[in-house]
Amino acid sequence: MSYNLFIAAIIIYILSVVTGLVLMMVGARISKRVINTLMIFHFLLFAAFFVVWLSGNDEQSFFNHHFLFLFSICTGVVLSGYMLRMVANILLRIYFSLFMLTLPVFVYSPSTLISAIAFYKKADLAGKPFATGMEYYYIERHNSMLANMEGVILYKIVKRHAGITKTIARHIHLECPPEHIEEFKLSGDTLISFLIHCPPGSLETKEVTVEIKNSEKTIFKSK
Repeated sequence: MSYNLFIAAIIIYILSVVTGLVLMMVGARISKRVINTLMIFHFLLFAAFFVVWLSGNDEQSFFNHHFLFLFSICTGVVLSGYMLRMVANILLRIYFSLFMLTLPVFVYSPSTLISAIAFYKKADLAGKPFATGMEYYYIERHNSMLANMEGVILYKIVKRHAGITKTIARHIHLECPPEHIEEFKLSGDTLISFLIHCPPGSLETKEVTVEIKNSEKTIFKSK
């Protein structure tokens, strides 16, 4: 999934939450025919998703695989507010209340929720991680919204161990992709240094020194 489609998925989800809140407040004024139409549309989306998924052709079209399920979830979110307040059927209330559980997940980690309901891997955004030569430490692309808007490629240093990923430093600007990293070193808890070949494949190396900060933006130096 590209960065633009990731942002589009977040916007679609937020709009569905807002619409669901509106239906919860003004549900009595909404025609039941409209609600029934939305319910039919919701279940048809789910049915279409399962047909495409089970057919094994889901990778041929991004829309078929990713957005059918995304819209299925979002239409469920839209209807959840109305169902909880205006519908007496306990089965429908339980079913649509499940979609409301996506909201606390979204508040806690938007990327985690979108990765689940839009069927993409976070690594698709970050790209292939670059091994540093030191166990557990990797360099990967840092998908900052501001950086993407400005067309700047930034990187971050992460530590992966026992299924847990911890960001050590972020907002690092490198002159070349870190395809070949040498002499990756940690100096205490405040400094990281390494060499990268620039341009990639050449014998020329550039030394990069990263000063680890508690603030969001990491100070970096390149020699």
